[in-house]
Amino acid sequence: MNSKIFMEPARQIPVNYDVDVAVVGGGTAGCIAAIASARTGASTVLVERFASLGGCPTTGRCTHLGNKFIDNQKRQIIGGIAEEAIRKVAQNGGTGSSEFKEIIFGKKIPPMFFITDPEIFSLALMEMAEDIGVKILLHTCFCDPILEQGDIKGIVVQNKSGRFAIRSKNVIDASGEADVASKAGAPFEDNPTDPVWASTHGLVFRMGNMDHDRFMEG
Repeated sequence: MNSKIFMEPARQIPVNYDVDVAVVGGGTAGCIAAIASARTGASTVLVERFASLGGCPTTGRCTHLGNKFIDNQKRQIIGGIAEEAIRKVAQNGGTGSSEFKEIIFGKKIPPMFFITDPEIFSLALMEMAEDIGVKILLHTCFCDPILEQGDIKGIVVQNKSGRFAIRSKNVIDASGEADVASKAGAPFEDNPTDPVWASTHGLVFRMGNMDHDRFMEG
């Protein structure tokens, strides 16, 4: 045996789900895609590798969301499920205001960012997905696409229960890193050097036992 190559033996794996839509990645985009899919009546599976939904704002603790709900003319341009999710977070005390309009337009000027509580946000997405019947698979990693004559017919995943297949009429790649697309053979760019790819996010930390009002007064 070549010491640098291990030949994995062939094996048969079960098809645990046969659905209309499989969504890979339970970040904000993947959650909204799964909820939208299920609301049309499509059977939907959502695959997430971590223990909770929401991605960067929740698991990643990047709790400051860019305010993309309005444009530079102060018009609301995003609504739908995204607005519904933020309203649900606000109603449960997960933002600085309980009023959605105040969150996106501010009290005096529209904010560039607004803060959300990661645990409340994650729970809100979970409840919205479960309420409409999305089958959520947490701690589950995408492994490979199922390809038939170049078309994606499902995915192979793995978790503590083992390796299994999900057959799906449609697969949505919301992995954030084009995991499905790249493994399916779609062209992609690796290690981009264009400055537009640079991230502006920093670490966010939380403090307790702090007099917030006194801190804001300087």
